[in-house]
Amino acid sequence: MIRLLSAFLLCCALSTAAVAQQAQPAPTPTQPVYGLAMVDGPNLGNRYFLILNDGVTPNPKQSYYQENGKDRVFADEAAILNFLYSQGWEVIPNPSSVPGPSRYLLKRRGR
Repeated sequence: MIRLLSAFLLCCALSTAAVAQQAQPAPTPTQPVYGLAMVDGPNLGNRYFLILNDGVTPNPKQSYYQENGKDRVFADEAAILNFLYSQGWEVIPNPSSVPGPSRYLLKRRGR
């Protein structure tokens, strides 16, 4: 009788744990973050600069991307695209009919 009661309690405990595990809601995916990148260059000395609007930090003056208080200089446009990719951005060309810097739409999963 004790064995039967123990087996019954064990089954109840296992089924309760399984139900509790199924009841937890699946994690909701975070909203993507969009941005815009413009590549300015080549400038004097074949230097390229990044203008980044990341969708979070305002950049109303379209200032160059800075590190340690100085404009970051890139060797070429590919270096900028690789940098953006390393920062977690999906880079999508966004051509403009107006002459000027190359433009790219940026998309990143929310954090």
